Amino acid sequence: MPCVALNAKGDPCHYKTTPDAVYCPNHDPKNAKALSNQNIVNASKPRRPESRNLLNASFALTDRTAIQAAL
Repeated sequence: MPCVALNAKGDPCHYKTTPDAVYCPNHDPKNAKALSNQNIVNASKPRRPESRNLLNASFALTDRTAIQAAL
């Protein structure tokens, strides 16, 4: 059975629930505190740079080393 909650865009959630539940684990009010704590932990982790930033950095011809690497 699909979850009855709506996602952030307002569309129905497509995750499945257990047979005796109405909400999936992501939307279950019983899990709200644990999910909130996990979001805080994940927010404090360093993120990988976006690929476009890596692309710009790889073609930055601002010094001798970068020029040699590009060649």
